[in-house]
Amino acid sequence: MIKVIRSNHLAIIILSLLGIAVYSNTLNNTFHFDDFSFILDNPGLSDPGKLTELFKYWPSRFIGFLSFAVNYQIHQFSVFGYHLVNIGLHILTSFLVFWLACLTFSFPAMKEEAAYSHRELMGFFTAAIFLTHPVQTEALNYIFQRVTILSAFFYLTSLCLYAKAMLALREGGRVNKFCYSASLIAAFIGMFTKENIVTLPLMILLYDLYFLQGARGPRWRRLFPFLLLLPVVPLTVAIAKPVIFADVERLLNNPLSSSSHYLWTQFSVLTTYLRLFLFPAGLNLDYDYPVARAFWGISTLAGFSVLLFLIITSILAFRRYRLMSFGILWFILTMLPESSIIPIADPIYEHRLYLPLVGCSIFAVAGLYYLFRNKSFKIVITILTMIVAVCSILTYGRNRVWENEIVLWSDTISKSPEKLRPYNNRGLAYFDQGEYDKAIADFSRAIGLKRDYADGYYNRGLAYHKKGEYNKAAADYTEAIKINPEYLKSYINRGQVYNVSGEHEKAILDFRRAIEIAPLNTEGYFNLAYIYLVLGKKEEAAAVYNKILAIYPNNAEVNYNLGIIKGKRPGRKKKPENSLRDHGVR
Repeated sequence: MIKVIRSNHLAIIILSLLGIAVYSNTLNNTFHFDDFSFILDNPGLSDPGKLTELFKYWPSRFIGFLSFAVNYQIHQFSVFGYHLVNIGLHILTSFLVFWLACLTFSFPAMKEEAAYSHRELMGFFTAAIFLTHPVQTEALNYIFQRVTILSAFFYLTSLCLYAKAMLALREGGRVNKFCYSASLIAAFIGMFTKENIVTLPLMILLYDLYFLQGARGPRWRRLFPFLLLLPVVPLTVAIAKPVIFADVERLLNNPLSSSSHYLWTQFSVLTTYLRLFLFPAGLNLDYDYPVARAFWGISTLAGFSVLLFLIITSILAFRRYRLMSFGILWFILTMLPESSIIPIADPIYEHRLYLPLVGCSIFAVAGLYYLFRNKSFKIVITILTMIVAVCSILTYGRNRVWENEIVLWSDTISKSPEKLRPYNNRGLAYFDQGEYDKAIADFSRAIGLKRDYADGYYNRGLAYHKKGEYNKAAADYTEAIKINPEYLKSYINRGQVYNVSGEHEKAILDFRRAIEIAPLNTEGYFNLAYIYLVLGKKEEAAAVYNKILAIYPNNAEVNYNLGIIKGKRPGRKKKPENSLRDHGVR
């Protein structure tokens, strides 16, 4: 095996086959979580003419949305194609990890080490651990987190090309301008994949300091164009104010409490991430993670101590164990965007480890090498082979949990039994399958965990509505409205319940209220017009339809229904609306 992997091409082939084998059982896994709102219910993906609007909607993740739009043009909503792209991107990213490791050994700072003669093998196992580690299953199976994979892909592409461009300096040559320019372009494109790529310019600076010492030419001149990219993501988020901007607003509106509590929580989250890398058991989509209210808590102090230990170890290891030192700082630096002072809604997600896992893999492989280098390199290979094998088996098994929404959220409930979101989302999955009694049980459990959970009441009301238990449905819609007086869909669906029950005046009041809340939304108008037609008030119905035409002049359904008014049949009634899925983006 040692001789085989000393060939770069064969190493790439093995990585490809390994990635395909490990993720071969994901291709038919269903959409999950934010996949519904950002992929299935996103009109911008199906209409290429709306790509400009899609960019304005979330520019810092536009490349990801663009890839989903391409997927849609080829596969529509066949989940197979989306998973295929995710797997392909993951394998390509592992190639970049391998390339980065091999390039790094080519610099004078590393060429003097004995590990140089094993650079392909060490690079291969670094990439293989990154490729097969079970914690990566979330980024692969949770399709919307393709943005995470794309961010890492452009991050590594830029860094590899920068390293390649600098190799000419080792013998007094000039910087490879083509690779340097390509690195800069990749970095710029990457700024529109996901916000965590913001640390790339700092990583290039760190890499330069670690491995290009003694290289000729002015360091700051070659780094300056990359450092100019630092404000791109913050400015893009601040100007466009996408979904992620809510996290920034929490910091701006309540900087002392929210940011400090989040930071203190992240110290203990750090230890959880490290534990997941070293011992990937108990993987969970939706952790019920306690928020730290004070710095002096045991878990917070323990996490801070671990972070301090890692930083000190990295400094002390710089001279003799440079790869291990770099791996530690890679992990810390790439964790910062999502584990610092900006209070993100959810403190922990496994997909946030995707890019930091490169540093963990570098540290693990280098650490084993330094530990056994005076004995036998075959021991290192044996241990690393066993690690990759175990990771592959665990990953293949974890993929099965993502088979469908019910299996996934049942697994999540078993690990976060006191968190309401898993119950709500499993309830929605049961609802989609027509298992309304099971859905009601889950929604009731969610409401029990949070009495003012408006979505829980609305969703349970919708399940009762579908079962024909209209009194219970109306009661739940009413509770949702009490909690949130602007709950548009509760008014629309309660109005429909009143209509079925013959309480037409109450229905009219609800539909009018819906129109007040959302005057550009046609649901309230259509339902109000329908009630008027049921009551024989054709003039009132026609007036409502004309209001829609004033907003949307070419609405074919309105023109159709206006034509029907001249006949005997009432127009079309809108069906009950499903609730938006509970979001977990980041």
